[in-house]
Amino acid sequence: MYQHFLGVGNHLGTKHTYNTQTGLNSALPVRGSLVYCKSSALNHAATKPGVRVSQTVVRIPAEVELEEVIPHSRGGRVENHLGKTTPSSPDRDSNLDLPVLSSRAQHDKREKPPPVHPTTEIRTSISPYSAVEFSTTSALANYATEAGNNHTSRTPLVHGYQMVQAALTRSGAEYGADFGLIEITSDQSSGSLTQEEYPAKVYTLSFQGWVRAHRKMKDIAFVDVNDGSCSEGLQVIIPKSLQPQNLSFGSSVEVHGTLTINPNEQIEMVAKDIKVVGPCVVSEGYPFAARKVYPPDYVRQFPHLRPRTKQFGSLLRVRDAAFRAICELLHAQGFVNVHTPLLTSNDCEGAGEVFLVQPDSEGLKKEMAKDGKCPEEAYFDSKAFLTVSGQLHLEAVARGLSKVYTFGPTFRAENSRTRHHLSEFYMLELEMAFLENLSDLSTFIETFVKGVTSKVLEECEVDVQTLLQQQVSKEGEHFTLSELTQRPFVTVSYDEAVSILERHSEQLESRVCRGEDLSKVHELFLVKHCGGGPVFVVEWPRKIKPFYMKCVAGDTDKVAALDLLVPRVGELCGGSLREDNYTVLQQKLESSNLDESLAWYLELRKYGNIPTGGFGLGFERYLQYILGIQNIKDTIPFPRWPHNCKL
Repeated sequence: MYQHFLGVGNHLGTKHTYNTQTGLNSALPVRGSLVYCKSSALNHAATKPGVRVSQTVVRIPAEVELEEVIPHSRGGRVENHLGKTTPSSPDRDSNLDLPVLSSRAQHDKREKPPPVHPTTEIRTSISPYSAVEFSTTSALANYATEAGNNHTSRTPLVHGYQMVQAALTRSGAEYGADFGLIEITSDQSSGSLTQEEYPAKVYTLSFQGWVRAHRKMKDIAFVDVNDGSCSEGLQVIIPKSLQPQNLSFGSSVEVHGTLTINPNEQIEMVAKDIKVVGPCVVSEGYPFAARKVYPPDYVRQFPHLRPRTKQFGSLLRVRDAAFRAICELLHAQGFVNVHTPLLTSNDCEGAGEVFLVQPDSEGLKKEMAKDGKCPEEAYFDSKAFLTVSGQLHLEAVARGLSKVYTFGPTFRAENSRTRHHLSEFYMLELEMAFLENLSDLSTFIETFVKGVTSKVLEECEVDVQTLLQQQVSKEGEHFTLSELTQRPFVTVSYDEAVSILERHSEQLESRVCRGEDLSKVHELFLVKHCGGGPVFVVEWPRKIKPFYMKCVAGDTDKVAALDLLVPRVGELCGGSLREDNYTVLQQKLESSNLDESLAWYLELRKYGNIPTGGFGLGFERYLQYILGIQNIKDTIPFPRWPHNCKL
């Protein structure tokens, strides 16, 4: 579950894959084996008995000699396809013995037996100026295989792995390095070796980041450096002679040094060189201090600086992971991403909550003005708005591509300053052709939401825990995700929901009115009443829903629509079957005075018409829910709301 160093799997055989851009892939089975990635040895290896070859990975049993399979490894070095080892930096020696501080000398005095393959090494250049040396006999590799045994005691070490792995991955991608990773375990019954059986080896690395904490001692200084790739950073030990005068909390630095493991099983670096790239003068108004957690209301005042905080950095990484998970899952289901327009002449929801767009230059509007056109229509010959939804455009594309989605910014001109509303937010919208049953749509939504959440938790466990530690529900209990990832979603009709609310009216701040929309208070009460997990409310009154929703068979007063309600947020997403009957839709458009502006939308029902359906999901609300974040303004880098559009 944790990200192991460079994708090394644990001793139980779990496979972890990372860095798909460079093809880095590795696995560590229970019994001894070797995995070699992206090498010209693939073809040669396939000729050996017992060797399994896939597109990018060769698995070699422990009993097969390394040099029989990969001739490049002869002489104790793994060579590239040109027959040359990747050189390290000419001006830096990466073959020095691993430094052990005097206070830790006893830790390395134990006699250790030789490794299974004592000469097998890899040298992987990560930039023209620095290199890192990997050894199959190192304690770091072995600790990675043991991380799954005890997550509590191994967590600090795993955090170190994340930081180092990210530095290598970034440098490798930038310089196009053809990484090859080898890992060997012993062929003993236990399937792994303990740390005492591994000799220490040298790891040299250069990386850049920002100082999160700076603590000076008499002869050394301890500096926590984080490059933004993960929640936890890397502790750097700096001898007094190397300490820059302008080094402080918040400054950006470039560090070169050797990696080691301290007695607390944390990876740390002993600096050989450190340079301050950009100083941070805290006394001149920098709003944050080291090792201090600030309330969201305070941090929100500095949108340009809050990505420097640990909590908001975690939020941005989770946001990125969720975005990618959504796109990957939809791609796997055959959906095509469509870039729907941000400027439109339509108001999809028909509620008038739109931002009007026109040129700021009065001269340009006069220059482009036409007879019979108002100034707001001078540029496009019609009024243009920022989009409130891409659904109508998706319906057009779905009639050619079957399954489509869009994922981008959406705008609502609402005078609402609650913790649940933004003027600009991201929304996922998708449309499916040949969809005829509302139950099929709700099943898809449930499976999809659970799948995305599981992928986010798997990829960002540390970041998620960092955020959840700061969030406490109104009941005073720490927030969990079990109701979303494990419980089945509950389904009730609108009429059933109203009946529940009517029976418990004395517990509500406001009474419910049958035939009208539900308030946030009503939504959250329904969630609590139905067991505390997500709830679908289906078959809504036609008069309170948009014109494009299809009527329920046999009941023209109800539409085949659904809202998904979740704890702490209320409505997470809404969806429906679309009205596909030409005559019925025409009547709806005429009654709403939309028959002219949406003539093209009606025309979709004339040529090869099909039933369609889909839904929209508010991305920030989804993050607010799974992370327990109280205010939606803390789920987006630069929030916009009424009377606020900073930066």
